[in-house]
Amino acid sequence: MVRVQQANFLEKNQFLSELDSLGLGVNPESKNYKYSILLAAKDVVVMSAIAKKNDLKSYLGAVFVVSNESQLSLLCESQHPTKDTPTYPSIDSGKPQCPSGFLDLSTQSK
Repeated sequence: MVRVQQANFLEKNQFLSELDSLGLGVNPESKNYKYSILLAAKDVVVMSAIAKKNDLKSYLGAVFVVSNESQLSLLCESQHPTKDTPTYPSIDSGKPQCPSGFLDLSTQSK
């Protein structure tokens, strides 16, 4: 979802606000997760996969436009299983930050 949002912004100078628009076949809800997209600002989009079961972790993805030609992205995983809706990622000193209780997966080596 993050990559599709990045590509769409580069091509059309806007983020997609509907799951259907992503072209990935993602439904708003599955057996385990509730998915959503929040256009936090013209230059920020946050995508979430919030667990529907007590034993699952939740996830956030975000894209921040920092200039006409530069974007920063982030992928966050809850440190513990949670069904709670978190606060959203932010930028601090030019670096994307996961909300409290979430780990930045985008900095993890593969």
